[in-house]
Amino acid sequence: MLTIHSKKIFLWLSAVLCSISFQDPEFGISLDCARRFYTVSEIKRYIDLLSLQPNSFLQLHLTDNENVAIESATLRQRAEDAELLDDGSYLNPHTGGRFLSKAQIAELLTYARTKRVRIVPEINMPAHAGGFLRLASLFLDKDIFQAIVADDIETGELDLSSSESRRFALQIYAEYADLFRDCRYFHIGCDELFLAAEEDIRTYLSDIIGFLQKKGFIVRMWNDLITRENIPHIPTGVEISYWSYDGDGKDRKERRLRRRKRASVPDLQKARFNVLLYNSYYLYYVPSPENNNEEDLQTMEEDLRERWSLRSWDGEHGKALINPSHIVGACLSVWNEHSAGISNDTVYSQVERLYNTMKTKRFE
Repeated sequence: MLTIHSKKIFLWLSAVLCSISFQDPEFGISLDCARRFYTVSEIKRYIDLLSLQPNSFLQLHLTDNENVAIESATLRQRAEDAELLDDGSYLNPHTGGRFLSKAQIAELLTYARTKRVRIVPEINMPAHAGGFLRLASLFLDKDIFQAIVADDIETGELDLSSSESRRFALQIYAEYADLFRDCRYFHIGCDELFLAAEEDIRTYLSDIIGFLQKKGFIVRMWNDLITRENIPHIPTGVEISYWSYDGDGKDRKERRLRRRKRASVPDLQKARFNVLLYNSYYLYYVPSPENNNEEDLQTMEEDLRERWSLRSWDGEHGKALINPSHIVGACLSVWNEHSAGISNDTVYSQVERLYNTMKTKRFE
């Protein structure tokens, strides 16, 4: 039984620990390398930027429907079989996609370590898997391939009702778990999945998360697949990248349905999951020729400075969090699906401004 004195000590220690975590949030940048290729030297620029802020991380979104921007022995995308380009990147002659070799990834990991910046690899499945499926279609038996894909390559989803599909995903994660074995975190994606049944989702998450946790990783994932109903089935220790309560779709009815079904950040706090804020209204930067101007950039900067805080989790107008418990930080996401025609130098300079605004925030 705690005495009054010991209770006071406990409360004092709790307050100290809370104040430490609240003063030192993690701030990161998530870089979409699948839709826009970045060379080793270009990625190092982002590491240098992040190195100026303690407790920072660079999330490398390496795979998506458009491309697998990393070497894969499992899917026969090898540096030795590719064309080496003048900028040091490798070109897959079958897909036309550029990718980083494992040796280049190792170089980046070493560089980040010297700069005290954490690398968080993101290998995105079971949706946004079109890049993996395109590679697999080049050599897999037709029947096996059909057992893996939910609809078609363009849809980009794995068929989670198939044990063959889960085995396919585990093989890929096993390869990258070895490559990134010295990283503390591993991001498994899990956003925007539409064709899978709830029970199959639970099985998939249990298999993939359990596998990576046994490898020693703290697993991170997007919030899309976490519902109020399945919160008890999500393995403990997972950290949630919370980008949107309703998926930002255009169909209002569908958005309302998702809000009734999905877990909110307060739900996750109550269940004691650590959460990182990726709020898509304030913290998503999607460069395009249309918004590549000073006026739009200043508007986003002002929104970050004046309106966004580490309690802002639900878009532009959602209720602020009552308390910041289990909120460990925030991340600025750079999505490059519309960035053709804009130079990497321009993207970097704009990201630098936005990140420098975001990182000034503290828990209030």
